[in-house]
Amino acid sequence: MLDANVLVPILSCDLLLTCFDHDLHQPVVTLRILHKIDHSLAVDFPQLDPGAVGPSRPTNCRDPHASHTSPEADATPAVDGVNAKDRHVAATGLATRSDLVVTNDRRLRREINPLDTSLRAVSGDEFVVSLHRTRPNDIDQVLEAMVAKRTRQPVARSDLLHALATPFPRFVAEVGARQD
Repeated sequence: MLDANVLVPILSCDLLLTCFDHDLHQPVVTLRILHKIDHSLAVDFPQLDPGAVGPSRPTNCRDPHASHTSPEADATPAVDGVNAKDRHVAATGLATRSDLVVTNDRRLRREINPLDTSLRAVSGDEFVVSLHRTRPNDIDQVLEAMVAKRTRQPVARSDLLHALATPFPRFVAEVGARQD
């Protein structure tokens, strides 16, 4: 289950969905989360044409199959212990039988992890670190694919890793240590 805050900025979205393209995980995203992304993009990038960016669909994050949207996934049943603003994220994780909620919201992680369920919450950085630790060669392919996509303004792998260091510091450190 991917929370909106790990899908903005676009580079984070690209990393997570390129991992999906390489069969490293199966993301769940709801229409409500896509609307949050639209709002974030409108606020953070007012210079962009709203018609060109939204309303968001998974294709804005580069993959048309990146979401699971269903009435049950967008429902917000009471999830004791989770704040009202983020309840839909936990409810969707439970409704879709997700293993993880990937969110950069510390409060939401603190609220989800003690729940008496199999659902756990991790940061975006923790999530990609775990992917790297279990499938390092596949992560290398993900990074190569991300570099290859950048044809308008080509970047080297080191430039891409530098740009990823802000949202994913431990991941970038581990990838760098493995290269040395």
